[in-house]
Amino acid sequence: MPKRNGSFDRPGARPNVPWIDSDALAVRLGRMDADTAAFARRLSDQGYAILDLGDPGRRLCDRVVAETDPLFAGGKSRVQDAWRRSRAVRSLASLPLIARRLSQVYGRRAFPFQTLNFQRGSQQHVHADTIHFHSEPAGFMCGV
Repeated sequence: MPKRNGSFDRPGARPNVPWIDSDALAVRLGRMDADTAAFARRLSDQGYAILDLGDPGRRLCDRVVAETDPLFAGGKSRVQDAWRRSRAVRSLASLPLIARRLSQVYGRRAFPFQTLNFQRGSQQHVHADTIHFHSEPAGFMCGV
């Protein structure tokens, strides 16, 4: 898919297209540290990227599992907005590293707005969630 124009170099200007989806990405990559640039390239080229949160992140994920296990009682396959009931989910959803990295590669301030937890992978085929999760302007929603 061709890139769209998302280049804004005025201080404080926000792009109307995520930088990872725009023709401005090449210029932006030169302004990023190596890890952020690799993350941006992967998101742009593959549609996903991996952010290693290290041992603290793995411990936080263990807490998420422990705190959400009871929420799956009765055979529920997913739990909507567990961050309202679980401190660990809230902590994971609002990790500063994630918000900072996404803000750097999208060109707008990233923030969590919803959680959807699964006890096991849904095994869904490739699909788009834009009907459920939309942003204005389009293209600024990112699942983490």
